[in-house]
Amino acid sequence: MTTSTKYKYVHLDEKNVLVITGSTIKVVELITSFKTYSQKPEELQKNYPHLSMSQIYSALAYYWDNQAAIDADIEKRSQYAEKLAQEAEEYSLGKEPKAEKNRTNIKLKKKFYVLLTVLTIVLVLAINYLGVPPNRSDFIRPVGHGVITSEFGNRLHPIYRTMKLHKGIDIGYCNGKPVFASADGVVNIASWISGYGNFVEINHSKGVQTAYAHMEKFFVNKNDWVKQGQIIGIVGGTGGVTGPHLHFEVLKHEKFINPRKKVNFPRLGVSF
Repeated sequence: MTTSTKYKYVHLDEKNVLVITGSTIKVVELITSFKTYSQKPEELQKNYPHLSMSQIYSALAYYWDNQAAIDADIEKRSQYAEKLAQEAEEYSLGKEPKAEKNRTNIKLKKKFYVLLTVLTIVLVLAINYLGVPPNRSDFIRPVGHGVITSEFGNRLHPIYRTMKLHKGIDIGYCNGKPVFASADGVVNIASWISGYGNFVEINHSKGVQTAYAHMEKFFVNKNDWVKQGQIIGIVGGTGGVTGPHLHFEVLKHEKFINPRKKVNFPRLGVSF
């Protein structure tokens, strides 16, 4: 790869895959979104909020200087996926010669798994673009990955060093990751609140509210209607914190309840 300051945010990882420096985003993933939806760099940044404009422009600069090779790679991947789909369809119609069926059956199973992997990648790209995480349920986790670092209930406050009710659950190791609306609802609060930092509260049905605190920034306004899985902000470290994390609360009829009663989280200290 040509070494240039305009490519300083693009590098080959240990698997020889071209990625955006400072993230796990593959350059081909960003370019696929750029080409498929004809997005401007500013629009790409909304769909990849944890990437800076410098990172995005670096990836686009590499693409513009190596467009033919990257487009050929994307086309080759697409043709291969189509070929596998066609072969699987022909097999289902019984076009395979009988003498070869036993041996071919094993080969097709392998190809099926490859096709399934390709389709999974396409699904992940669509999810990233639409901002809708998988496993939709009544209430979903507000972040895709993280670790529960503090539970709901009385605890020694890490800053004031006094016993206080911890009104939610803290999720760490997710700085810069998108924050999802846990369920459909209407934004009740979207502002800076002392102690909470950048804070969003959403009203749901049946008297339930969810709240999201300490975000780096939020992308919704009061009275906005949001869908489950919509990106409402980015995890950060604003307000009274000792480190970046998402503080997540659930209220029912204006009383704080343990978020585990609504959302399936792993136990304390376990990554998800």
